[in-house]
Amino acid sequence: MLRSLPRLSPRVWSAFAASDSCILGASQHAIRRYASTNAAGCQGEECDVVIALGTNMGNRGLNLHRGLRRLRQLGLSVLRHSALYETAAAYVTDQPAFLNAAVLARTRLPPRELLRMLKQVEAEAGRDLAGGPRFGPRPLDLDIVFYGGGGYRDERLEVPHPRWRERPFVTAPVADLLYRRDASAAAGGSSSSSSSSSSSAAARGSEGATPSGRGSSAPLPYGHAGSVLGHLRDVRGVWDGLCSGQLVPGPAGAGANSGGGGTGPRGGEIMRRVTPLLNMDAGPSSSSSSSSSTTGGSSSGAADALLTWGVRTQLMAILNVTPDSFSDGGKFFPAGLGANVGGTAAGGGSSAVGGGGSSTDAGLAAVVGAAEAMVREGADMLDVGGQSTRPGATRLTHGEELARVMPVVRALRQSPLLRSVPISVDTFYAQVARETVAAGANIVNDVSGGALDPDMRDTVAELGVPYVLMHMRGDPGTMSRPEHTSYGGPVWRGVGGELMAGAAAAEAAGVPAWSIILDPGIGFAKTAEGNVQLLRDLPLLRSQGLDGPYAASAAAAASGSSPGADGGSSSRLWGGPLLVGPSRKRFLGSLTGREVAAERDAATAAACVVAVAAGADVMRVHNVRDVRDALCVADAVYRG
Repeated sequence: MLRSLPRLSPRVWSAFAASDSCILGASQHAIRRYASTNAAGCQGEECDVVIALGTNMGNRGLNLHRGLRRLRQLGLSVLRHSALYETAAAYVTDQPAFLNAAVLARTRLPPRELLRMLKQVEAEAGRDLAGGPRFGPRPLDLDIVFYGGGGYRDERLEVPHPRWRERPFVTAPVADLLYRRDASAAAGGSSSSSSSSSSSAAARGSEGATPSGRGSSAPLPYGHAGSVLGHLRDVRGVWDGLCSGQLVPGPAGAGANSGGGGTGPRGGEIMRRVTPLLNMDAGPSSSSSSSSSTTGGSSSGAADALLTWGVRTQLMAILNVTPDSFSDGGKFFPAGLGANVGGTAAGGGSSAVGGGGSSTDAGLAAVVGAAEAMVREGADMLDVGGQSTRPGATRLTHGEELARVMPVVRALRQSPLLRSVPISVDTFYAQVARETVAAGANIVNDVSGGALDPDMRDTVAELGVPYVLMHMRGDPGTMSRPEHTSYGGPVWRGVGGELMAGAAAAEAAGVPAWSIILDPGIGFAKTAEGNVQLLRDLPLLRSQGLDGPYAASAAAAASGSSPGADGGSSSRLWGGPLLVGPSRKRFLGSLTGREVAAERDAATAAACVVAVAAGADVMRVHNVRDVRDALCVADAVYRG
């Protein structure tokens, strides 16, 4: 139910009437005639709307997170999210770079009341609606791009937005909102078969993985006044036309002419997909008034920290604090760790390192030293796991897992070298995610994709952290059973459908697409042959198995190559972020004859190169040094 909105003062209304979102000067007669003939179809009914979001002040990711949650609290139903793009400022260029996104939503509010809601949320975010410069810096900008299938115009608002065609920072995210199944519906075909097959496949392996018929999993309606499908098709056509080598992804501060390629439209010279890290510790050079600098793939600083996609492959180093992991069990498991379940290890209190010279403290210091060595060798982020997910592993309770990982997360955060290194926690428990993020973790890595804890998706949505959503059927104890490893067709197709079902469920819970990193789950619920097939067919997974902002898109033309029908190397820069974890897996041992897991690092490096060639963005590995060397070569060849 829609909650009441505070009234904006007449001064604020008159100030933003001349702003970016509105149009003035038309005669009252023309305004009334236009509104009555174009917006009547949505009166009293639910209407699909497209809202563009932008921010370039303060913690930009946090601004978007809070703004979206506030819109939901006020009754807006958000169905789909775009990817997130960092772009150069347009019009007034002497200001920090923007983060831009778009959402597809549903509302019963008429256009003017929807505009009033958006302006209220902007004001709550700190935007000066009465005196701020037009096109100037802003903590939050919310524009109605489309309202239903027609248009609307009065003295304060015009939709479709009159300038969307000239703005790559609008067309790129809005184009993400169109899914392939929408195109088939618009053409008169049926998309129910693909949707139902994805749902049934997900149900086989992950209870609760498929949302009800709402959100990004359902095709958009077509052929009535409330649908924006026709507008989205127009935007996709415009965006595909722009992606002919004009837009060059690159570091903030580098224009199109500095890295080769043609000159792009204003506001499009810098365009790269990013994922915010909302709670990263401040770096010494961080500033909320300047664009974030990129080091090791993430932008350091409490004001603004980002994971950047498409520039180079990033390394996630595995730090298992378990006695029974298949490859390194016991290596980073300090004596006494986990013994104090429910005490200070899981609940907080004393310092994690240097408390009194105990064996646990000494062991934690060794873990920190190992993590520091991994970072020096080239790790971009650390993945801390307290529970083995090898086939047949015994499942710990969330309290037992917390007792293992909490002291480690605290100890890592005390290291000056690791203070600005993102920490991921490998868990399928919502409570572990919540408490470790509060202790300093930045990413949740869930091997179950939200299927093993019904609270996980809502928790991640509340926390606002990146979410690695992995494909698995069953659980670690059952995933190797034939019913879970049989796909009845190409492995990539089954994995893609089930990943999309999991992503749709996460979005329905409030996790934006730009915070979701998909993982096809190499070694989980796949046979040895299935793992090889999946690696080989990663290009097909990205181009045909995934959809919307998660799929490799025509924007790959920004890399200087034409989009290919097979979704191969031409799509490597502009797909959604993909994490691949082949490290030391059993199928590599079968291929090489290496029975000892620690002897499979060369095979791991080879598998990682295959994944990079397909456009994967993050490699999760044990041996950082050797895989880093392989990735340096792979990036030079495949990313340029």
